[in-house]
Amino acid sequence: TDWPEHALLISYTRGKDLPLKKQHALIVSVVQGAISKLQVQCVLEHAFPELLDKIATARTVLLESAVTVVRKDVRMKDISERLSCDLEFVTPLSNLIIDRISTFRKSLKDQAEKEIAAYELGTEEKCAARVEGILELDKFVFPGTWDESKWNPPYCHIAIKKTLKRSFFHTPKHLGSQLTPTFTCAYQDPTGVDRRNEMPVTMVALVATAIFAGLAEWTNGTYAPISFSGDRYSSVYDAHVEALNDLIRTHPKNMHNILAGLLEYCRYVIVRFLSLAIY
Repeated sequence: TDWPEHALLISYTRGKDLPLKKQHALIVSVVQGAISKLQVQCVLEHAFPELLDKIATARTVLLESAVTVVRKDVRMKDISERLSCDLEFVTPLSNLIIDRISTFRKSLKDQAEKEIAAYELGTEEKCAARVEGILELDKFVFPGTWDESKWNPPYCHIAIKKTLKRSFFHTPKHLGSQLTPTFTCAYQDPTGVDRRNEMPVTMVALVATAIFAGLAEWTNGTYAPISFSGDRYSSVYDAHVEALNDLIRTHPKNMHNILAGLLEYCRYVIVRFLSLAIY
């Protein structure tokens, strides 16, 4: 090959995983940047961005990452050029990135599974009946008791709130904490007083989908793991995004209070963490 050393893959065998740690530092930097960019996409744009074309999705974020690094090292131009024209170079890098993103989503679902106990499912037949009952019409997103008349604001169940907090806001280094300064508020308060920023709809929908997936594993009354893949759950995620946006259109003030309240709930840990660090 005519490519320089920094644009070559090391110890790669076709069909096997690419060992990232063995690659040139510039390639490692580009891949890590691409993974970070795709994680942000999962949270703020779509939970399964790679669903339609994983190679194209990964190549896009790799090129974006390379552009960022090229300002610091001109050798990055060689990597950018190879990313643009060489599928044999792009494919193993893309597979690595998509695997890491799948792991990122799996860690979210793992956290969601820990919160399933809040639904008090019981065992066997009782468990199966309750799972069927709360998955119907997405009742699981509402807090409250098993008496349906007492179910309250949507997307405020403690399992959703705790999964949001512990997955994305547990420390200042968690992704949600890093993204908080970018959060906004579309609600126009007539008084001009309430300017609280809101939890992004996409983030709430992603967590709701993870909770749904965790509950679905108990459909038969006993635990049966199901892969948290886009093929299986992308439509569930899309439905939650649509439902949230519909609620915002029909109940703007109430949904503002819900989304702003979710953000306040999650940010509390950060404030307390920083206060303890100061004192």
